[in-house]
Amino acid sequence: MTFWKHHGKVIMSDEQAREGPLGRKVLYVLLASLLLVGLAWLVLEAWVYRAM
Repeated sequence: MTFWKHHGKVIMSDEQAREGPLGRKVLYVLLASLLLVGLAWLVLEAWVYRAM
């Protein structure tokens, strides 16, 4: 993350302020994890339904 100092104040761009300290990569990891958990849930439900 790049910050600029201007008269003792730290200035960051709008995009950096929007992303927060974690950044966009963490958002992608969270979304991918959510999709994988949802897919695993559906597979498990289908497997249990067939066993009945």
